[in-house]
Amino acid sequence: MNEQDYNNYQYNMYQNNNPQQYNGFADPMVDEAGAPLKNQFGILLAFAIIEILLCCLNPVTMVLGIIALVFAALANSAYNKRHAKDYISKSKVSTILLIVGGGLAVLTILFYAVFIGLNASLYEEMNDLIIEYEDDYGDDYEDYDEEDDYYNDDYEGEVIEEYLTDGDIPLPDGFENFTLNGTAYTVPMTYYELYDMGYVLDAEYEGYILDDWTYEYVTIYEQNDPDGVSAGLVRISNDTDRSLSIEDCTVDYICLDNNRVYMSDYTYPELDIEFADGLDIGSSYEEIEAYFGTPTYRYIDGAYERYRWYFSGDGFYQEFEVNFINGEISTIGFDNCIDY
Repeated sequence: MNEQDYNNYQYNMYQNNNPQQYNGFADPMVDEAGAPLKNQFGILLAFAIIEILLCCLNPVTMVLGIIALVFAALANSAYNKRHAKDYISKSKVSTILLIVGGGLAVLTILFYAVFIGLNASLYEEMNDLIIEYEDDYGDDYEDYDEEDDYYNDDYEGEVIEEYLTDGDIPLPDGFENFTLNGTAYTVPMTYYELYDMGYVLDAEYEGYILDDWTYEYVTIYEQNDPDGVSAGLVRISNDTDRSLSIEDCTVDYICLDNNRVYMSDYTYPELDIEFADGLDIGSSYEEIEAYFGTPTYRYIDGAYERYRWYFSGDGFYQEFEVNFINGEISTIGFDNCIDY
């Protein structure tokens, strides 16, 4: 049956079944059984838009909704042109796509509901484990704090932080000189002198290029333990108007750690350093103050003490810093640089 014959068939079926209702209408729309065809475009459009809006829930549902929308539009066009077969096939495809997309959306919702429920249960179990761990850790820490003498009760008290001078008092001559393991050094120094001291830079600075008039703070390690505990900190400065390899720059600040103080098992040897004409790692704060005078700045928090003497001159900056833990020197720092 060709298209013209099918249209005639539709017309005759309409006339036979409802002669008065369809009187005056040309090419009425019926299905193959002779029942009137109703345009479902509005319903298909609504569900297609809903599935497209569910893109955040399931992208497959969105894609199926878009395709269903296209077929719904094609079906609507066929209906308006009175192409019954085309309308039926296109609307059927749109309906199937909407059903599949809707089913996927429902399955996704069920999956998320189960997933959230399981996660809520796991979160509750994890939270219980964390609380139990914190309780155990707290008990262990209290036991450690009571038994270990790392923090001496004699040093407990309120935090003190204050500036004692205005920083305009020059440091004693020779403050920048020190002796390490029997060899004398002066800050600033070259990278190669730092290497001769037995230290290497953090591996990430190997081959590093420093721009003109810039500087970098770099952690140093002992050459025989480059992946071990930090041995201190240095500042490497490029005081020129051109870029330089870090090996060609100047070390104008060095702070050395006495790791024996930090390590509870005391496996590290005592820092073999002398400074300020005879003071050494065993010197007390009172001995250091007698040499340097009243510090510019001090910070005291329980067993931890920090003292700094610094002076800003015409185009230069100088600083000496010493930290104590339980009255024992933990770090010593020397800073002697161009102020720019």
